[in-house]
Amino acid sequence: MKKLINIILAALAPFLSTGAAAQKTAQGSSGGGKWSVYVEEGATVAHGLGMKSVDAAPGIGLSFGAGAGAALNVCPWFRVGVNYDFSKYGREQRYSELSPLPSAGADGGEGGNADAAGTYAGLAYARMKASYHAVDMTLEVNLLDLLSHRHGGRFDLYAGAGLGWFFARANTYTVSMGQDRWSDGYKETVDTWLDAANTRRNFDACYVPLRLCAEYGLGRRVTVGLGGDYKWMLWRDNDLSPLGVASVSAVLRINL
Repeated sequence: MKKLINIILAALAPFLSTGAAAQKTAQGSSGGGKWSVYVEEGATVAHGLGMKSVDAAPGIGLSFGAGAGAALNVCPWFRVGVNYDFSKYGREQRYSELSPLPSAGADGGEGGNADAAGTYAGLAYARMKASYHAVDMTLEVNLLDLLSHRHGGRFDLYAGAGLGWFFARANTYTVSMGQDRWSDGYKETVDTWLDAANTRRNFDACYVPLRLCAEYGLGRRVTVGLGGDYKWMLWRDNDLSPLGVASVSAVLRINL
């Protein structure tokens, strides 16, 4: 057992070096001009969509997300980051009774005729799935170095904001049905119909990213962390675009 422990310690020695040199990690405490790259994985939630979920399947609003990026440490407490991430979001509507359509009867064979005796139509089911890619640039400060005036340390807390662009593609599937009644004096006609539609839409938006990441340096090269990110959309041009997207992820950073 002792021999096994010695082998493990020898293998981890390059990453878990001790002393003052290891405490000044390359991610920000070791001075300016240092680059780092990172990967992250976590969960995302979009909110503020025009389409709301109704009796949706569990977990429809929570999605897997992943990303990567690079950062340049300008000085020990300040860095500039370039970030990319992708994820999905969705909504589902499952009605126990038909939900009224905006223009009932428009899908019927004789919709809009003045001789219509009555129309009953509604939405039975709808599902929307969207995937997105987001790219942004952020300015981030190490709050622990900035506020406490310390010089180096294994633990860092970065907060930042910037500007980015959001690219999304959405697919919406709907099932609607109804019944139209027509009368021409001596005869009444009942027209029952079922309509399924699958529509696709591409859209984009500018957003402000707000980031907060707690990071711990395992050594000169490797840093692990837990980060939170919120994308605040500056505009949206349809009801499938969210007002914002929040995410939480685990981060692995390599200091170059």
